[in-house]
Amino acid sequence: MIPEFRDKWTLAEVKPEDSSELWIFRKNIGASEIKGLKIAPSLIYLTIEYQPKDETGLPNSEDEKLLYDFEDEVAPKLEKEAQCVHVGSVLKAGVKDLLFYVSDSDFFLKVLNENNQGLASFEVSLEKYEDPNWGVYEDFPGG
Repeated sequence: MIPEFRDKWTLAEVKPEDSSELWIFRKNIGASEIKGLKIAPSLIYLTIEYQPKDETGLPNSEDEKLLYDFEDEVAPKLEKEAQCVHVGSVLKAGVKDLLFYVSDSDFFLKVLNENNQGLASFEVSLEKYEDPNWGVYEDFPGG
């Protein structure tokens, strides 16, 4: 069981040198209260690809709404049903990554598949890494 913690988010915008791109990082700094949680040692990157609207790499308004609706409505449902922690997201260069620490990646995938209707128009992939000390979370921009 994932213990309760404050859901508190920061936002960091990065403009890489010699580029028109804008990168947006959101980090759930409230998750630091449970950082390194032994029952959630695996990190899953949920990667959603979209067609950028211009050289900033950001999505058009329609895709942006779908992506943020998914993050605002489905990610909390995944946390509750799949017993995981949504710790961050990145929007840059045609990609939105959502980062989750999970205890059971197969169960996470099952719950995701039951709740992915908002992603039908996107290419979606998952990558899993073992990160029991939550090092990626610690190094993630935003706090």
